[in-house]
Amino acid sequence: MRILFVNEKIGQYGGTEQYLNQILPVLRNKGFEVGMAYETGDASFFDNLSIPSFQASGLSDFLPQEINRVEADIERLVTSYNPDLVNLHNLRNPFAIKKFIHLKPTAWFCHDHYFTCLKNPPNRFSRLFNRFEAFPADWRCAVLGVLDRELPFNPIELYRRIKNKKFEQKSFKGVKKILVISQYMKKSLVDCGFDETLINIIPRQVRDLPASFDYQPRGKNILFVGRLEQEKGSRIILESTKHIKTKDWHLRIVGQGADFEWSQSFVEQNRLDACVELLGLQSEKDVSSFIEQSDLVVFPSIWPEPFGVVGIEAMAYGRPVVALDVGGVGEWLKNGTNGLFATLNDSKDLAAKIDILLGDKNKSKELGLRGRQMVEEKFTLEKHLEVLTKTYEQILNK
Repeated sequence: MRILFVNEKIGQYGGTEQYLNQILPVLRNKGFEVGMAYETGDASFFDNLSIPSFQASGLSDFLPQEINRVEADIERLVTSYNPDLVNLHNLRNPFAIKKFIHLKPTAWFCHDHYFTCLKNPPNRFSRLFNRFEAFPADWRCAVLGVLDRELPFNPIELYRRIKNKKFEQKSFKGVKKILVISQYMKKSLVDCGFDETLINIIPRQVRDLPASFDYQPRGKNILFVGRLEQEKGSRIILESTKHIKTKDWHLRIVGQGADFEWSQSFVEQNRLDACVELLGLQSEKDVSSFIEQSDLVVFPSIWPEPFGVVGIEAMAYGRPVVALDVGGVGEWLKNGTNGLFATLNDSKDLAAKIDILLGDKNKSKELGLRGRQMVEEKFTLEKHLEVLTKTYEQILNK
C-alpha cells in the first residue's frame, strides 16, 4: 500500500509533526510505501529517513487568484507519486482539501480545533470566563470571541467568518474516514455537522514506553510539562503552590510560552526560587528523564484538550497524574483509579490533591501502577498502528 501523507509543516514543530516523525518510519518498516507532502519546513528532514517528500505551496495560506495553480500542482504531485491513499493532517486551504479528496481515496486525521472554532488560533476557550466552552463554530462562538476580544465587534465580519468556516467544513465532503484521538473530538466534529459514521477514534500512542520502570516514591517532586499559557493551566499550578501544605516540595516547570515572564515574576515575588524551577523548552530525552525523577505529574489544562498526551506519557513511567476534567482528559484519567481530578479553576483544590499524593506514597504507587497498566492495554504504538492500518484497509476495500 502506498500512502501520501499531507501536512502543512515537516520537521521539529508541534504535536502533529512529532506524530508524523514517529509514525512514517514505522509504517515504512512494516512494508508500507510512504511519502510526505508539505508546504514549509526542513526539506532534508525526511530525506534523512529515506522517505520521499514533496513541497507543495498553498496548503495553508493562499490567495484566490492562486487557486487554479495550487490545484494543478496538487494534481501533478498526486499523479506523479500515484498513492493508493491520501492521509491529510493539518492543512487549511479548503480548495486543496477538496482536490486531494477528488483525486484519491482520502482519510483526514483531525488533530485540533481549527474546523470547530472561529478564533485564530482556535482554542475553544474563554479567557474572559477562564474556562473552556463547548459551542460549535456558530454565532454563540462568535459572541464569546467578541467578549474575549479575539474576534472583531463587527456583525458583517462575524457573519463572514461563520460562513467561511461552514465552507471549510464542507470541503471534506467525500472524505472516506475521519480519524480523531478522543470521544471528545468526535463529539466536537459531530456538533459542527460532520457525519458521525465516518469518524473513527484511534488510540493515541505514547512516545516512549520503557520496557521496565522503577517507581518508588521517595521525594516530593512535582512536574509540569506544557506550553506556558493561561489555557494550559501554568498559572493555576503556580498559584497552587501557595496552598501546598506538604513540606519541602519541589516543582519543575518544563515549557515555554506567553506566560513565561509572568511565571518568572510570580516565582520572584513569592520567593519560590528554591523550590520552583522554570526550565524552558527541553528535548524529548530530557522530558523523559524529568518524568522518571518526578513523584507526580500535574496536568492542569483548563481548555478542552483534544486528548492530553503528557498524561499518558507520565503514566507510561508509572507516575500518578493530577489533572482537570476537560476535553478528552477523562478518557484516560479515571479519578481515584489511576490519578486524581481537581476542581476546575480551583488552585486550592489542586494543592489539596497534590498534598494527598505527596503524603501517601502507597496511594501514589498504586495509582501509578494502574496508569501504567492502562497505557499497556490501550495506548501503545502497536495498538495505534493496528487501528490505523485497519482503517486504511477499510477505505481501500470499500
